[in-house]
Amino acid sequence: MQYFVDYIGMTPKGALLAATKRGGEIMMRPDELGQLRAGYLADIILVDGDPLQNLALMTDPAKIQLVMKECVIHCATPVPAEAALHLDGASSPLREEGGQGGDRGNELKEEPGRGA
Repeated sequence: MQYFVDYIGMTPKGALLAATKRGGEIMMRPDELGQLRAGYLADIILVDGDPLQNLALMTDPAKIQLVMKECVIHCATPVPAEAALHLDGASSPLREEGGQGGDRGNELKEEPGRGA
């Protein structure tokens, strides 16, 4: 992504979109790839810091906090409970639900009875 910024003139946000949302569009699967949305297949890299300020965070192993591929967490640093994931407009934290990773039934669901 840094190449896109240095040699093509993209902004860091544009480079991240090219690697995610635009990737889903290019692969002709815009309704299932490239975004963190209900029903989408998602691979996630969670980094310590703001990649919009420093794209190098995406390739620094010391800054990678979590990697999730096909609904399976492969590497994780403990995250405090108060740092629960939220969907836009949702009133409660999310929790993992379902069977083995790799199937679309293994989506994050809102946890009942918990406030934001």
